Amino acid sequence: MHENERNKFGELMAMLEDIYNKKLSKATIGMYWDILKPFPIEKVRETAQRIIENHVYNTMPKPAEFIKYLNPPKNVEALAFTALREVENAFPDNGYSSICFDDPLIHHVIDNLGGWVRVCEETYHMDDKEYSIWKYGFMARYKAFCDSPPQRPVPRLLGTHEIGNTEKGYLATKNRAEETFLLTHGQAPEPALIETKKTKFLSAKN
Repeated sequence: MHENERNKFGELMAMLEDIYNKKLSKATIGMYWDILKPFPIEKVRETAQRIIENHVYNTMPKPAEFIKYLNPPKNVEALAFTALREVENAFPDNGYSSICFDDPLIHHVIDNLGGWVRVCEETYHMDDKEYSIWKYGFMARYKAFCDSPPQRPVPRLLGTHEIGNTEKGYLATKNRAEETFLLTHGQAPEPALIETKKTKFLSAKN
């Protein structure tokens, strides 16, 4: 909400006071404002309507009840499963190309597991039991990162091709997110994107 929407918010709070027959102090209304101002006034109004429809107690709804509707908890288990499926769909590349997933948390999980190349190599040689354990570890890490997202960015996961060229000094960068790598003849090719459903592989144009 914006500062010029304080009056609208005040009218909304006055309506709730009338419905629940509770009078709030200016300081208390100010606390509601401070907690709810990150959300658009339209969403706050819609949430108030939902609370009125579902709040069964004759008490003034607390800010936490607004937050529960405005920012519902994520189904972390489903998110972790989806992330695992995206990684599995990318395995056929065998870690050859550098890769960017739409979900940045996948980058952190893979980085924590030793990097894209290592993950591809290790999972390729696992039997069913070992792979089941690996999947459990992947999802556990993903859920942990959902609760506490890392601050250090991992823009993409490097494949064997780019790692090899980097080790040879064939690397030119503008910034980390826009790295391109040199191939033969010391020239810097533009990266070409090979897209799957939700994944982008980065390779080099010949």
